[in-house]
Amino acid sequence: MRRILLLVFDLILVAAATLLAFALRENFEIEPERWGAIGLYTSLTLVPAVAVLGLTGTYRTSWRHLSVIEYRALVSCAFVIVVSAQFAGFAVTRLENVARAVPLLQILLIPLLLVGVRVLYKSYRSVRRAARALPVDAPLMPAEAVLLVGVNPIAELYVASVRQFTGSSKLVAGVITERVAAERGKFVYGLPVLGNLGDIPRAVQELEMHGVYVSRLVLSFDPKDLSPNEAAALDALAGRHNLKLDVIAERLGLIEAVSQAAPVAVPEFVNGHAATATVTALPLMDVEIATRRPYWAFKRALDIVAALALLIGLAPVMLVVAIVTAASLGFPVVFWQFRPGRFGREFKLYKFRTMRESFSLDGRLADDQLRQSAFGRFLRATRLDELPQLVNVLRGEMSFVGPRPLVTVEQTSIPSARLLVRPGLTGWAQIKGGRAVSVADKAALDLWYIRNASFWLDVRILLATVRMVVRGDQTDLKAITQAWSAGGPSDEVPARRRAN
Repeated sequence: MRRILLLVFDLILVAAATLLAFALRENFEIEPERWGAIGLYTSLTLVPAVAVLGLTGTYRTSWRHLSVIEYRALVSCAFVIVVSAQFAGFAVTRLENVARAVPLLQILLIPLLLVGVRVLYKSYRSVRRAARALPVDAPLMPAEAVLLVGVNPIAELYVASVRQFTGSSKLVAGVITERVAAERGKFVYGLPVLGNLGDIPRAVQELEMHGVYVSRLVLSFDPKDLSPNEAAALDALAGRHNLKLDVIAERLGLIEAVSQAAPVAVPEFVNGHAATATVTALPLMDVEIATRRPYWAFKRALDIVAALALLIGLAPVMLVVAIVTAASLGFPVVFWQFRPGRFGREFKLYKFRTMRESFSLDGRLADDQLRQSAFGRFLRATRLDELPQLVNVLRGEMSFVGPRPLVTVEQTSIPSARLLVRPGLTGWAQIKGGRAVSVADKAALDLWYIRNASFWLDVRILLATVRMVVRGDQTDLKAITQAWSAGGPSDEVPARRRAN
């Protein structure tokens, strides 16, 4: 019975695509006397659709496990349906009152609806599965970031295997080539080329600035292919940066293992240095219940409308900022950094660049004071550097109001319950604590917001954010105490909070 319903649903999509083709052709101004001809042609389209979809069995495939093969089959079915409808229509009415553009529009719209609905369903199931996979009291485990060394078929196999089997637990951050003349900035296997063997220290430091902390070097070639000096330098470099050295061919048993340093745990980095991560997971079921309220769906609809309107309205401002940034700070004008988003999924958070190049001309890491500029400080003070995050909002990675996305090493020390909702451009923690309060206080404020989120609270936060941009950050101890008392990231309110 369920399969019959799926077939009927596909036929409804075919009919809807046909009617939409007529509507587009007539600019949505269809005269009543043409309704009979349109209905007849739609019926003649459904006749071959029943046969084609029924015989190919596309309605019997599981929507949760569709692949490119099934999508290609749907496109082929759409083409056969439209061609068959042309023959049937010509035989019955000689295609009178059917414009030539209608079949072309059908060929575009029928597969668009058939494939699009399936893709949306598959994405919805993926989000639901991710939501169930993240317990409220589970600590966030950051993806292990690796650098792939070498460009060859084994490297390509490794990248494909990581994407197929590891999900979000492993991240190939970039590629290091064996060649001396590495072409930095180009892409192989969909990954950026970060330089050659001598550029590994620089690549590791640059990735740390983007919130990606490399813990492993993966060699796609036999280490014996390196000269003794290169091998010694690679071993020393791995030890100096606390990187484990892996050889793919050894893992596959294709070559004998060579001696290497003892394995090290994936480190948590604090201020660029490895440290032992201590994560305390605490049950916060009331927060999860709060995220099921209908307001969150309404909030997402508001985000889409507002982000689209602001992107259009602020496009001239963003263009001016981009031009001045390019002239004063250089390219690229947009800076990105990995942050954990909803359900712990990492996404690229975008900002306008506010600092100069990370490295001096001699390859040394530049001091932050020297990298700053008056224009960059102006962008940060006015929050204009945050404008590219409107794209994150439109894509569904962020919201206008919500817990501000922390860097992964800060998020690991507090409950992941704050990740049950989309992170925000601004939030309760920003207007009540700003940059002066601790990560734990921010977490308490964020959890209070999730429990009490409403339309008017969001409006209040947005208005307070404008006031904060003008007056600067101000810490509200009363709000922080209230948040801890309501149930912060710890079951016990600290003594200093009770004292306040």
